[in-house]
Order: sequence, then C-alpha cells, then structure tokens
Amino acid sequence: MHERDELQRIMRGAIWGALATLAMVVFLGMGLGWSAGLGHVRASFPRLIVGQILSREHGFALGLLSFVGTFVCGSLAGAAFAFFSRPMTFAKGVGFGIFLWFFTQITFIPWLGLSDFGLARGGRFAFLTLLVYVVYGATLGALGARDERKHHATFDDLGRLRVPG
Repeated sequence: MHERDELQRIMRGAIWGALATLAMVVFLGMGLGWSAGLGHVRASFPRLIVGQILSREHGFALGLLSFVGTFVCGSLAGAAFAFFSRPMTFAKGVGFGIFLWFFTQITFIPWLGLSDFGLARGGRFAFLTLLVYVVYGATLGALGARDERKHHATFDDLGRLRVPG
C-alpha cells in the first residue's frame, strides 16, 4: 500500500508540473514575451534547444516538439519535486525553481552558445529567465502544498509517507 501511495503522489507531482508549466507559459505570453529584451534571441528556450538538436530554425515539427517538450520537462520536474520534497511547501517550490534555473544556466545556455547565464547578451536575459523559473517553482510549490493539506500527508522520521489508518 505504501508504494502505491508514493507513486500516486509522484503522479500528482507530474500533473502539478504540467500546470506550473502552463502558468509559466501564460506568464511569458501575457507578461514578458520571449523576445522582450533578450537581444537577438527571438525564440523560446525549448524551441532553441529542440532547434539545436534537430539542426533546424523553423518548421511545424520544431514548434510541436518544443511545445510538447516544454510540458514533458515541466511534468518530469514536478514528479521529481514531489519525490524529493517532504513536505512540499511554497518556499521549497520557489527554491526548486531557482535550482532549475541555475542548472539550466550552467548547462543548456552555454550549449546554445549564449555564454554562461546568457551574460554575453547582458544581465537582463538571466533576470528574465530567473523570473520565469520562479513563477514555475512558486506555482509548483503552491499546488504541492495544497495537495499535501488535501491528502493530509504526514511523514515519518526518515521522510517516508505515512499511510493513514
């Protein structure tokens, strides 16, 4: 029974990750826009990554794969958050978002040729991408904390989920 509860919690984390990704995408579309102050970078981050992998700059397949990839990555990160964060809180979600931002800045950004933290394009790039990841993490943390309260999640001294009853 314990493993099943853990798996359900992780699966809910994947759903929260997808919802947090949606919040991030809406924030970008309504608030910032990907091209706002990012220099010559005129495409979304996932689109740049998929374009680098496929060696393409445009096309339907590139757009579709980048859209799907964004939500898959967001869901996987949400599942990881649910697995490792016990209990889930808003603050832990924000911290997780900052961790993901930092990881992205030292791996994918240099790989795309944008320098570490995108600083070759100015500090605004790093700041705007940080905002996006904080929105993701805050949404993920808020949804996770709400779900913990809803399911009355408790943990033993080793951080294992306690089964009610």
